[in-house]
Amino acid sequence: MWEKNIFKYQFEFLTDAYIGGSNTREEANFRPLSFIGILRYWFRVFSATLTNNVEEIFEKESELFGNQVKASRIRLKIKSFNREIVKHHKVYPSNIAYLGYGNISYDKSAKKFTPSRPFIPAGSKYKIEFLVPESLKDKLESLLYLVSKFGALGGRNRRGFGNFILIPLYDSEYKNWEYFDVDEIRTAFKNFENLLNYTKKRKVVTLKVYEYGKGHNPVDLLNDFGEKYKHFRNRRNPDYQSFKKFLLGNLKKDECVVYQRVNFGLPINIMYRSLNGKKGSINLFSGRNSLRRASPLMLKVVKENKNTYSLLLILNLSKFRPSNAEILAVSGKKRRCVNPGISPLDFIENEFIKSYLGIKEPLLVF
Repeated sequence: MWEKNIFKYQFEFLTDAYIGGSNTREEANFRPLSFIGILRYWFRVFSATLTNNVEEIFEKESELFGNQVKASRIRLKIKSFNREIVKHHKVYPSNIAYLGYGNISYDKSAKKFTPSRPFIPAGSKYKIEFLVPESLKDKLESLLYLVSKFGALGGRNRRGFGNFILIPLYDSEYKNWEYFDVDEIRTAFKNFENLLNYTKKRKVVTLKVYEYGKGHNPVDLLNDFGEKYKHFRNRRNPDYQSFKKFLLGNLKKDECVVYQRVNFGLPINIMYRSLNGKKGSINLFSGRNSLRRASPLMLKVVKENKNTYSLLLILNLSKFRPSNAEILAVSGKKRRCVNPGISPLDFIENEFIKSYLGIKEPLLVF
């Protein structure tokens, strides 16, 4: 019976969440559909560490969340809403604004970085309820525990926005929901693996978690990381010079643009002040269709204890692009092939995390 399996949680945002409502310019809402979406995403990510059988992943995901032909067996209610919506009433440090590009813009009149649309502020709390059949409750609870440690909601959620924690309002078999506990995460993942029981096992590492650093609040952690991230990307060569040659028409006939930063995600919009604002972009195309490729690198703020936070760097080593897709540099009617010059693993993990940031070993590997 449904009533015997109700999971109640306190949900709290640790960082500002840019979650659109029915009118993204006027409101921001935390809705059940948003949270179910992030559960589906992480179900696939964690499942992909266990098997490469896409059909079996789809089958087990459908058992929990439904599909186009059958309804979800899990119900989610958000019992109380925090409707404190802030619009253009916050000032962000420039390095956090860099991470929040698109949601945060520069106000020229005020000479400050402010929100460009409504958001749900850090500290906002909700009560949520999951209703789940007996046969699925253990699978859901293990997934919820993992998602509470790695998941985020809304715009720029891969860059530290929309981070949250879940605290159960019942006696859970898992401890330290509020705080980051490596051993308990391993336990929850092992339970997830055993409960899903995929027939075709996978032995290749597809998910790595690094710890960037600790601090007394999420803002300082994200601001510090944002400074380093911006410095690493800024005018980086061969990217900077190669794309500049493309804009100026100075590439050889069959020469591709070399642009390593595509490994952080696509599309990328590029503008050169030194060329009087001349601009272009790098896009992922499948035929005539322009695709998005989310960054393999995700930032997650977690609580270590009552007074300490930690910033995690989560690297998802999934296939970077479909086999039928190509990366192209575009400026007006001009197009040119793009060569990343380096794999996402080598670029993000070795060049950025290990060499530039000096973080040598992952905290967790899945």
